[in-house]
Amino acid sequence: PGNIVIGSGVSRTAISQEDNILPFWASDGSLISYRVAEVLPSESELVSSDLILLSEADFRRLFNIQPGSFTDIAVSVKNVKEIPVIAEKIKKQIPDSRPITRDEILRTYNAVFSWRGGMMLMIFSGAVTAFFIFAWDKASGLSAEEKKEIGILKATGWETSDVLLMKFWEGVLISMSSFLAGLLLAYVHVFFTSAALFAPVLKGWSVLYPEFRLVPFINSYQVATLFSLTVIPYTVATLIPSWRAATVDPDAVMRG
Repeated sequence: PGNIVIGSGVSRTAISQEDNILPFWASDGSLISYRVAEVLPSESELVSSDLILLSEADFRRLFNIQPGSFTDIAVSVKNVKEIPVIAEKIKKQIPDSRPITRDEILRTYNAVFSWRGGMMLMIFSGAVTAFFIFAWDKASGLSAEEKKEIGILKATGWETSDVLLMKFWEGVLISMSSFLAGLLLAYVHVFFTSAALFAPVLKGWSVLYPEFRLVPFINSYQVATLFSLTVIPYTVATLIPSWRAATVDPDAVMRG
């Protein structure tokens, strides 16, 4: 009694460490202070960031809950098939109660995470769509200056294969540099800033955010997938219009 154990999120928000005194306003308006006996380790912060542990007597005094009264009751049922029936009986006997089964809690969390994952999927889909529109625009044709450049190269003795090889390495250089820069920025954003842009959406809009550092790891399969979806399409998109321009008579290309 008189001692509490708090999570790391509570410790940061209240600026309170071990052996400090942490005051609370009780339900009757009085001020009650507790000694922080321990701050839960950061390794458990995903489940304990906003957690406060205190004795039953202190809890009843803080919320003015009389002996024999309870806010939550856990019921274990041996036969899983009887859970809905028992929940319905509890609701009939205690009308102001709210029976919640374990399956309902799991479905709720699954729906919440699916909704947040859907938001991230929409953002990703927009980025992919924008990239393919850019690649399609690149493949649909070259600008007048680029066509004139190819016409001059053909007029000075370049073969079609030489022009295609030059455009190939040009596309590879641009796409690879963009890919590596994006990969590096994503690595820094996720592992050094704890995904500061996306974390609030994925973790929710709680006040006591859990802080945790992801272990740096690169999945080669994911990198290869991203490579095949970005570098290869862009490189191919630069070759198609270049091949069309390289097969046209240089004089006609330079005359426009």
